[in-house]
Amino acid sequence: MENAAQRTFGDLEKDLFFCKASDALPDPYGLYKHGKHTFPVEEVFSGDYFDEMNSHDVWREIENRMLEVRFLLASARASKDLEPPRGDAFDLTGCSPVSS
Repeated sequence: MENAAQRTFGDLEKDLFFCKASDALPDPYGLYKHGKHTFPVEEVFSGDYFDEMNSHDVWREIENRMLEVRFLLASARASKDLEPPRGDAFDLTGCSPVSS
């Protein structure tokens, strides 16, 4: 029972760190804005219509990738924040201490 409580508390703590890290990152919403467009028949047959539709799909995919990266960065930061602190020079320099 105690182990389950510790796991639940750990999950809640990670969720809190995730929210904090996610809020610190820029919000990519709004890159993809699809408005209503009308095309004359000539443009549909010339290919301009398909170019316009493809550009909307590309922007939607870019926004989706940025949302995915935002999620992954926030998850990584939350995991990093939950790690116990190290007692060596690793914390200060970001690399392993060099032996002399």
